[in-house]
Amino acid sequence: MTCKSKYDTEQQWVKDGQIIVDSTSTDGNVFTKTDRSTDGNIHVLNIKEFKQENSGNYELILKNNLGQINSQGRLDVNGIPPTFTLEPKSAAVVKGKMAEFNCRIAGSPKPEVYFSSFFFSLK
Repeated sequence: MTCKSKYDTEQQWVKDGQIIVDSTSTDGNVFTKTDRSTDGNIHVLNIKEFKQENSGNYELILKNNLGQINSQGRLDVNGIPPTFTLEPKSAAVVKGKMAEFNCRIAGSPKPEVYFSSFFFSLK
């Protein structure tokens, strides 16, 4: 996201009401920068690899000695293939008892998950 401005002295990026504290995220995926020149300032929020957790409401707050102004926008991710965030694991079970398999799936649009019952006959 890019914003061009004049006469601002301070800028702050915000995501979902939380201030983006550092110029670079801990994983290096999100960073901010400001290029200042005589004809205006360019404020940039860059997301190198867009992930589901990057979706949200973003805001840029610009301030100077006369006041402040803000610009807002929403980023959504679409077209991410379904993936397991928790894969089911093999289980051992006593004959006649129930086995439980847990899994979690993410993607965009949100994947529809269907469960099937199946029975094994042990001999």
